[in-house]
Amino acid sequence: MKLRAERFPNDMQLQFDLGELQFECQMFADAESTFEKVAQNPQKRRGSLVYLGRCALLKNLADEAAAYLKTAVDDMPRMD
Repeated sequence: MKLRAERFPNDMQLQFDLGELQFECQMFADAESTFEKVAQNPQKRRGSLVYLGRCALLKNLADEAAAYLKTAVDDMPRMD
């Protein structure tokens, strides 16, 4: 999958899937790097921020995790 992601760097769904796979395989540094790139895309921003928060929690960086998760929540559209 990594080779495919390298061939198609603009396919954000593929990049996001790679990050999820890296996270599930406990490759947290790689996942964090991938999600930081994917977070630049508005369609995948929220999901990437949640994963970045989870990576920060696993590194015992509660303040950083809270910042990522708060940003993810703030990006959610309001439903009045």
